[in-house]
Amino acid sequence: MLQYFLNNKYKSTLDTLHPPKLEYFCKVDDTASTMPRTMHMHTNIVEILFVYNGNGIYMIENNKYTAQKGDLIFYNSNVLHDEFGGSGTGLCTYCLAISNLKLKNLEKNTILPADYIPVISSGDAFDYCEPHTCDSNHELGEQNSQRI
Repeated sequence: MLQYFLNNKYKSTLDTLHPPKLEYFCKVDDTASTMPRTMHMHTNIVEILFVYNGNGIYMIENNKYTAQKGDLIFYNSNVLHDEFGGSGTGLCTYCLAISNLKLKNLEKNTILPADYIPVISSGDAFDYCEPHTCDSNHELGEQNSQRI
């Protein structure tokens, strides 16, 4: 098991008067990701998706993004979006939905400012611990421990 400890000088970006609530956590496998869907939005939740395998197309507002293994996708509330893996892409994601999220300097149920790109690569961090094949013997090292 990997454990990460925060620097004791850490200051939360959460508004302590509005504790967030986990609404759901789901795993979407490559079969489910090929099912037809429609553009939709959530009025009271934000979603965070983690692509743990394959690749897919994400329509977010009027923009088309391609995401691949290791990418994170962020949906603010009231943002029109859809995902499509397509046959043979192997798209598999984990999805986390949070309501009552209030980050300092952002509107309620907003996880990223509107001018940020909502698809972010986890880069080398993905190699440290894939969700279903964690390497419990991996050492982060001093440099990475300081980043946390």
